[in-house]
Amino acid sequence: MKRPAVPAALRPVVEYFDKRFQELHDHIDERIQRVEARVATEVETISELTLGMQRFVDTSVRQVGELVTVLRDLPVTSETAALLSFALAAGHDLPAGARALETGWPGPTLGATLTLLGVAVTRLDAGELEVWAGPDDPLDAVFCAGTVDDLAAGDRLDLFRKWLRPGGFAVLAVLGQAPVDVAGLPLTDWDVALRRPFERGLLLRVTPRT
Repeated sequence: MKRPAVPAALRPVVEYFDKRFQELHDHIDERIQRVEARVATEVETISELTLGMQRFVDTSVRQVGELVTVLRDLPVTSETAALLSFALAAGHDLPAGARALETGWPGPTLGATLTLLGVAVTRLDAGELEVWAGPDDPLDAVFCAGTVDDLAAGDRLDLFRKWLRPGGFAVLAVLGQAPVDVAGLPLTDWDVALRRPFERGLLLRVTPRT
Protein backbone atom coordinates (compact mmCIF):
# COMPACT_ATOMS: atom_id res chain seq x y z
CA MET A 1 0.00 0.00 0.00
CA LYS A 2 1.39 3.37 -1.10
CA ARG A 3 2.10 5.73 1.74
CA PRO A 4 0.15 9.00 1.36
CA ALA A 5 2.12 12.16 0.65
CA VAL A 6 2.90 14.20 3.72
CA PRO A 7 2.80 17.95 3.51
CA ALA A 8 6.23 19.50 3.97
CA ALA A 9 5.16 21.32 7.10
CA LEU A 10 4.25 18.03 8.79
CA ARG A 11 7.29 16.02 7.81
CA PRO A 12 9.29 16.82 11.00
CA VAL A 13 6.38 15.63 13.11
CA VAL A 14 5.93 12.43 11.09
CA GLU A 15 9.69 11.71 11.16
CA TYR A 16 9.69 12.24 14.93
CA PHE A 17 6.90 9.74 15.42
CA ASP A 18 8.52 7.33 12.93
CA LYS A 19 11.71 7.46 14.98
CA ARG A 20 9.84 7.00 18.26
CA PHE A 21 7.90 4.08 16.81
CA GLN A 22 11.11 2.43 15.59
CA GLU A 23 12.70 2.86 19.02
CA LEU A 24 9.62 1.36 20.64
CA HIS A 25 9.65 -1.50 18.16
CA ASP A 26 13.34 -2.20 18.83
CA HIS A 27 12.71 -2.07 22.58
CA ILE A 28 9.80 -4.49 22.37
CA ASP A 29 11.77 -6.79 20.10
CA GLU A 30 14.67 -6.82 22.57
CA ARG A 31 12.31 -7.61 25.46
CA ILE A 32 10.71 -10.43 23.49
CA GLN A 33 14.13 -11.93 22.76
CA ARG A 34 15.01 -11.78 26.47
CA VAL A 35 11.72 -13.44 27.42
CA GLU A 36 12.23 -16.14 24.80
CA ALA A 37 15.74 -16.83 26.11
CA ARG A 38 14.49 -16.99 29.71
CA VAL A 39 11.59 -19.24 28.77
CA ALA A 40 13.98 -21.54 26.90
CA THR A 41 16.19 -21.77 29.99
CA GLU A 42 13.21 -22.37 32.26
CA VAL A 43 11.82 -25.02 29.93
CA GLU A 44 15.20 -26.76 30.00
CA THR A 45 15.23 -26.56 33.80
CA ILE A 46 11.68 -27.87 34.01
CA SER A 47 12.61 -30.72 31.68
CA GLU A 48 15.55 -31.65 33.91
CA LEU A 49 13.32 -31.52 36.98
CA THR A 50 10.73 -33.64 35.23
CA LEU A 51 13.33 -36.26 34.34
CA GLY A 52 14.61 -36.20 37.93
CA MET A 53 11.12 -36.63 39.31
CA GLN A 54 10.47 -39.45 36.86
CA ARG A 55 13.59 -41.24 38.07
CA PHE A 56 12.45 -40.70 41.65
CA VAL A 57 8.99 -42.08 40.86
CA ASP A 58 10.48 -45.07 39.04
CA THR A 59 12.75 -45.80 42.00
CA SER A 60 9.89 -45.37 44.46
CA VAL A 61 7.64 -47.70 42.48
CA ARG A 62 10.40 -50.31 42.38
CA GLN A 63 11.01 -49.96 46.12
CA VAL A 64 7.30 -50.22 46.85
CA GLY A 65 7.17 -53.37 44.72
CA GLU A 66 10.06 -54.85 46.68
CA LEU A 67 8.42 -53.81 49.93
CA VAL A 68 5.16 -55.48 48.93
CA THR A 69 7.09 -58.66 48.18
CA VAL A 70 8.76 -58.55 51.59
CA LEU A 71 5.47 -57.96 53.40
CA ARG A 72 3.63 -60.57 51.34
CA ASP A 73 6.13 -63.24 52.37
CA LEU A 74 5.89 -62.31 56.06
CA PRO A 75 4.14 -64.91 58.22
CA VAL A 76 1.80 -62.39 59.78
CA THR A 77 0.50 -62.96 63.28
CA SER A 78 -1.14 -60.47 65.58
CA GLU A 79 2.18 -60.14 67.41
CA THR A 80 4.42 -59.59 64.38
CA ALA A 81 1.87 -57.16 62.93
CA ALA A 82 1.78 -55.17 66.17
CA LEU A 83 5.58 -55.01 66.45
CA LEU A 84 6.12 -54.17 62.79
CA SER A 85 3.43 -51.46 62.60
CA PHE A 86 4.68 -49.78 65.78
CA ALA A 87 8.31 -49.86 64.62
CA LEU A 88 7.53 -48.59 61.11
CA ALA A 89 5.38 -45.78 62.49
CA ALA A 90 8.47 -44.63 64.40
CA GLY A 91 10.73 -45.32 61.43
CA HIS A 92 8.57 -43.08 59.25
CA ASP A 93 10.23 -40.12 60.99
CA LEU A 94 13.68 -41.21 59.78
CA PRO A 95 15.03 -39.40 56.71
CA ALA A 96 16.75 -41.22 53.88
CA GLY A 97 20.35 -41.83 54.85
CA ALA A 98 19.54 -42.19 58.55
CA ARG A 99 21.46 -44.79 60.56
CA ALA A 100 19.70 -47.39 62.70
CA LEU A 101 20.56 -50.39 64.83
CA GLU A 102 18.24 -53.39 64.94
CA THR A 103 18.81 -56.10 67.52
CA GLY A 104 16.62 -58.90 68.82
CA TRP A 105 13.68 -57.88 66.62
CA PRO A 106 11.70 -60.93 65.49
CA GLY A 107 12.33 -61.82 61.83
CA PRO A 108 14.17 -59.96 59.07
CA THR A 109 11.25 -57.84 57.93
CA LEU A 110 11.88 -54.66 59.94
CA GLY A 111 15.48 -54.28 58.81
CA ALA A 112 14.61 -55.09 55.19
CA THR A 113 11.76 -52.59 55.16
CA LEU A 114 13.83 -49.80 56.72
CA THR A 115 16.57 -50.48 54.17
CA LEU A 116 14.06 -50.09 51.33
CA LEU A 117 13.07 -46.74 52.84
CA GLY A 118 16.68 -45.56 52.56
CA VAL A 119 17.81 -46.20 56.14
CA ALA A 120 21.26 -47.73 56.73
CA VAL A 121 20.53 -50.59 59.12
CA THR A 122 23.05 -52.49 61.24
CA ARG A 123 21.48 -55.78 62.38
CA LEU A 124 23.06 -57.61 65.31
CA ASP A 125 21.97 -60.59 67.35
CA ALA A 126 22.40 -60.60 71.13
CA GLY A 127 25.84 -62.21 71.02
CA GLU A 128 27.15 -59.76 68.41
CA LEU A 129 25.76 -56.82 70.36
CA GLU A 130 27.70 -57.84 73.48
CA VAL A 131 31.05 -57.51 71.69
CA TRP A 132 30.17 -54.65 69.32
CA ALA A 133 32.38 -51.59 69.79
CA GLY A 134 29.56 -49.28 68.76
CA PRO A 135 28.81 -47.24 65.63
CA ASP A 136 31.40 -45.15 63.80
CA ASP A 137 28.89 -42.29 63.67
CA PRO A 138 25.94 -41.57 65.98
CA LEU A 139 22.74 -43.50 65.33
CA ASP A 140 19.39 -41.95 64.52
CA ALA A 141 17.40 -44.85 65.97
CA VAL A 142 17.69 -48.15 67.81
CA PHE A 143 15.13 -50.95 67.49
CA CYS A 144 15.54 -53.59 70.20
CA ALA A 145 13.32 -56.44 71.38
CA GLY A 146 13.86 -58.58 74.47
CA THR A 147 12.67 -59.38 77.94
CA VAL A 148 13.10 -56.96 80.82
CA ASP A 149 16.18 -58.93 81.88
CA ASP A 150 17.60 -58.81 78.35
CA LEU A 151 17.14 -55.06 78.07
CA ALA A 152 18.54 -54.40 81.53
CA ALA A 153 21.61 -56.60 81.04
CA GLY A 154 25.04 -55.13 80.44
CA ASP A 155 23.98 -51.49 80.70
CA ARG A 156 22.38 -51.98 77.30
CA LEU A 157 20.05 -49.01 77.49
CA ASP A 158 22.87 -46.79 78.68
CA LEU A 159 24.88 -47.82 75.61
CA PHE A 160 21.94 -47.08 73.34
CA ARG A 161 21.67 -43.62 74.89
CA LYS A 162 25.36 -42.94 74.24
CA TRP A 163 25.18 -44.24 70.67
CA LEU A 164 22.20 -42.07 69.69
CA ARG A 165 22.63 -38.62 68.21
CA PRO A 166 20.76 -35.70 69.81
CA GLY A 167 17.14 -36.07 68.76
CA GLY A 168 17.48 -39.81 68.18
CA PHE A 169 15.14 -42.39 69.69
CA ALA A 170 14.86 -46.03 70.68
CA VAL A 171 11.96 -48.38 70.02
CA LEU A 172 11.77 -51.17 72.58
CA ALA A 173 9.64 -54.29 72.38
CA VAL A 174 9.53 -55.59 75.96
CA LEU A 175 8.56 -59.24 75.71
CA GLY A 176 6.82 -61.15 78.48
CA GLN A 177 3.47 -62.05 79.91
CA ALA A 178 1.09 -59.10 79.70
CA PRO A 179 0.90 -56.85 81.54
CA VAL A 180 4.69 -56.48 81.48
CA ASP A 181 6.27 -54.89 84.55
CA VAL A 182 8.90 -52.50 83.20
CA ALA A 183 9.95 -51.35 86.68
CA GLY A 184 13.14 -53.34 86.19
CA LEU A 185 14.17 -51.29 83.18
CA PRO A 186 16.71 -48.50 83.79
CA LEU A 187 14.65 -45.77 82.15
CA THR A 188 15.55 -42.93 84.50
CA ASP A 189 17.59 -41.27 81.74
CA TRP A 190 14.84 -41.70 79.15
CA ASP A 191 11.52 -40.05 78.39
CA VAL A 192 8.74 -42.39 77.28
CA ALA A 193 7.14 -40.72 74.26
CA LEU A 194 4.74 -43.55 73.45
CA ARG A 195 3.71 -46.89 74.92
CA ARG A 196 1.40 -49.56 73.55
CA PRO A 197 0.60 -53.00 74.95
CA PHE A 198 0.38 -55.96 72.63
CA GLU A 199 -0.46 -59.63 73.05
CA ARG A 200 2.84 -60.68 74.62
CA GLY A 201 4.38 -57.52 75.98
CA LEU A 202 4.73 -53.77 75.74
CA LEU A 203 6.03 -51.47 73.00
CA LEU A 204 7.85 -48.28 73.96
CA ARG A 205 9.27 -45.37 72.03
CA VAL A 206 11.79 -43.59 74.25
CA THR A 207 14.12 -40.63 73.83
CA PRO A 208 17.23 -39.84 75.89
CA ARG A 209 16.85 -37.01 78.37
CA THR A 210 19.10 -34.03 77.72
